[in-house]
Amino acid sequence: MILHNNESLNRETTLEASNGKHMKALEVFTYSIHYLYTRGFGGLSRKELVTKILATVTCSGS
Repeated sequence: MILHNNESLNRETTLEASNGKHMKALEVFTYSIHYLYTRGFGGLSRKELVTKILATVTCSGS
């Protein structure tokens, strides 16, 4: 949620973890999507996964 209101996002945007380490926001996002794809949605097909993600983005965008 830290990035939600940040209007100056770019490929070099970094985040600071609670332990003080810095990591690119793009890497965090990439790992998150990978986790959801491989483990979070278990037996869903690719089409079902895309449908769920789009529904989530559409609902949270309003």
